[in-house]
Amino acid sequence: YARFGGLFFEPIAVQPNWDTTQDLFGMFNYLDNRFNAKRLLRAMAQSQRPASDRSGFDDCMLLVLLDEMNLARVELYFSDLLSKLELRREDPCRANVEIDLGSGLAKYELHLGDNVLFAGTMNEDETTHALSDKAIDRSNVITFPRPRSLFSRDEVRRTPQKASISRNTWRS
Repeated sequence: YARFGGLFFEPIAVQPNWDTTQDLFGMFNYLDNRFNAKRLLRAMAQSQRPASDRSGFDDCMLLVLLDEMNLARVELYFSDLLSKLELRREDPCRANVEIDLGSGLAKYELHLGDNVLFAGTMNEDETTHALSDKAIDRSNVITFPRPRSLFSRDEVRRTPQKASISRNTWRS
C-alpha cells in the first residue's frame, strides 16, 4: 500500500513482551549513558522536520505498520499514542508525545503531525491478546476471512515505487 501510494513506510515488528512506550520509542541506557532511540522514534522525528533539512519530510506522509500488534497488550504500549491521536483531531498543536531521555535531561517533545498514519496487523490464535474496548473504539477494524484457496505465482514482479505524495494531496 505504501509503495504504490507514495508514502514513506516504517514497519515495526511488535514483540510479545512489550508493555511500555519505551518499547516503541526507546529508552535511556545507563551503561552507555545515552538514549537508544528505536526506529519508530527516528522515523516520526524525521516526519516532522522540514523537507529543506536533508533528512526531513514534513510535507509527505508516513505510514507506520505495527505488525502482529496484538502479540502484546496494545493498551500497555500504545495507549499513550491512542490518546494523542485522539487529541490530534481536536487540537493538532497540542498533540505531542513526551519522550523521557533519562539522565535528568528535559523530556523531548515530539509533535505528532497529521502526516503520520498508523496501521496494524493482527492474528487471532492462542498466542495473541484480544483488543480492549478502548482500542476498538479508537480504531477502524477490517476483518479478512480465511482464503478459500491458495494460488502459486510463476513469477513475482515488483512495480517501481511511486514518487512521494504531499500532505496536501493526501488530504484532498
